[in-house]
Amino acid sequence: MILVTGVSGHVGSNLVRLLLEQQEEVRAMVRADQRSIQGLSVQPMTADLCHPDTLTPLLEGIDLVYHCAAHIAVGADAGQCQKVNVEGTRNLIEACKRAGTRRLMYFSSIHAMDPDPVDEILDETRALVGPHGTAPYDCSKAAAETLALEAQNQGLETVVIAPTGVLGPHDFKPSRMGRVLQAMSEHRFPALLDSGFDWVDARDVCKAAIAAAAAAPSGSKYVISGGWASMKELAATVETACGTPPPSWFLPIWSARMGVPFATLWSWLTRTEPSLSNASLNILAHQARQVSQERALQDLGHRPRPLVETVTDSLRWAKQAGMIDIEIKDA
Repeated sequence: MILVTGVSGHVGSNLVRLLLEQQEEVRAMVRADQRSIQGLSVQPMTADLCHPDTLTPLLEGIDLVYHCAAHIAVGADAGQCQKVNVEGTRNLIEACKRAGTRRLMYFSSIHAMDPDPVDEILDETRALVGPHGTAPYDCSKAAAETLALEAQNQGLETVVIAPTGVLGPHDFKPSRMGRVLQAMSEHRFPALLDSGFDWVDARDVCKAAIAAAAAAPSGSKYVISGGWASMKELAATVETACGTPPPSWFLPIWSARMGVPFATLWSWLTRTEPSLSNASLNILAHQARQVSQERALQDLGHRPRPLVETVTDSLRWAKQAGMIDIEIKDA
């Protein structure tokens, strides 16, 4: 039996569906939010990474674990990132060793890798960010990745999957970029930042992870990318998908920094995640635009689908889920 953690998240929800398509028997670690697995033939089991005693029954009879669960934060949420991403991963590794689990697929992130030098190709050999970096999430994912790879020395086969910026359907929460796509489709952005990122489809990430689980040697790591695209290009794919024209203005990142104090105040008043933060702007301003696909292509058969297909499928799913009210064009 296979265990998937983080099934309420974007990657986890897509992974469960792909595993079921391949006739796998799946146990899903759940907490409060179970929308992503409603109606699916999985075995839900309640557990908490921060409570080790709940993990022992979770791992019973499990041969393979896909560890997707993480606390994602672009602000200064250092305590929760450390608690869930680092200590939670440590707890899961110890539970795997006690249960005799054979293999752990750890989902890291491109953010765990040092973006410098930004003018060189980023691949699996790139160093991780240091423990005293400016972004708590990045540091926590790097520390957890290190823990996962060290676990192979204690007999737990470990493979690391490091996606770039994830887009795609089955985004139940939705993710930060899922909300951005939906806002673009309903013309709720008067302007966008003159920036971009390397985007990859969640389904392609999951396909690569399943291929790696079957064949990758223990201790290996794979960066799963799709390709760099600017926000202007992303908005153009939204227009192709649903006809909504892009905003008229694309602003430099420095201008957005002036809005960070107001976004922070608004998030405090409304108890919501801030729409802007210095950490998120730093990610967009300082990144390696060239991300290698060579290892994933050769070893895993990774072939990222076109961005317009990802965006169209994302918006079509969001419409079916009642998150947006727009018409999606036929492919």
